[in-house]
Amino acid sequence: MTRGFVRYFEGDMVAALYILTPMVEGLVRKLLKDHGHDVSTLDNATGTQEDRTITALYDALREEMDAIFGRALTEDIRRVFLSKMGPSLRHGVAHALLGDGTPYGEDANYACWLIWKLVIWPLVPHWKEITQPDNHPKEEP
Repeated sequence: MTRGFVRYFEGDMVAALYILTPMVEGLVRKLLKDHGHDVSTLDNATGTQEDRTITALYDALREEMDAIFGRALTEDIRRVFLSKMGPSLRHGVAHALLGDGTPYGEDANYACWLIWKLVIWPLVPHWKEITQPDNHPKEEP
């Protein structure tokens, strides 16, 4: 993900979009797991456990996602990456369906920024603590 963000902040939108977009599903899954939610399914017949896809996560854990991210952010993720009525970037990246100019458009820029927001989301409750000058070690003269 770091490489994708470096490309994004350098303005290399093709690399940023194609590196970051596939990470959305795993990122959402990790944040749900960090909040104690089971993101897998168990097939009793075969005894196998599999991670739910992002679509299955939306179907099964939508209320939990709303509680973690807030409804507006949960809806943004759905609209930008999953909805057929939106840019559907996840599907477009996965199946090489995007036009040459898509990475340079507003949807792609917003998508990369949205992924950045998801990555820093766990830090938000600690933001004041992290940014307070009193909390940084003082250098000895």
